Amino acid sequence: MIALQRSRERYVFSYRLLRVVHRVVSAPGRYAAVRDACCIAIVQKQEVAMRRLIFGISTALLLTGCNTLEGVSTLMDFSNHPVAAKAAEGSRATKQDILAIQQPTRVTPVRNGSSQCFDYELENKGKKKDLYVGFTDTGTVNAYGYITCTEAIKAGYLNSNAPSRQIY
Repeated sequence: MIALQRSRERYVFSYRLLRVVHRVVSAPGRYAAVRDACCIAIVQKQEVAMRRLIFGISTALLLTGCNTLEGVSTLMDFSNHPVAAKAAEGSRATKQDILAIQQPTRVTPVRNGSSQCFDYELENKGKKKDLYVGFTDTGTVNAYGYITCTEAIKAGYLNSNAPSRQIY
């Protein structure tokens, strides 16, 4: 927004300068070349400013898109893993269901030890990804994601004891 405002201010200033120069050198003859040179210089400055603005916006969109593509890639590679698929069932999946599929690499106590979080290291086609599965006090899944339990606790994903809800 600030870049657009600055660009507009530059444009207004350039336009005003062009009008002053045009009045001064509007007489035909020897000043016509000076007027044309000023017009060309102002237009070139505006083009450079616009190119910088477009480049900045394009770079921001590209970087945002890369992060989104990484998330989609993770889902495509690991969502069909049995542990991830079972955790995705939410409150219908229990701790015993998850343990029946695979033992966790690490168990972390959460909410003052009243519940647990399981860490898994998934592997598919040579790629590895962390997965955490958090449980309620009753042993049903209430959170899961492609980070570690430690990161999930720091982000506050495991603060609630409420069962997971499917949100559409």
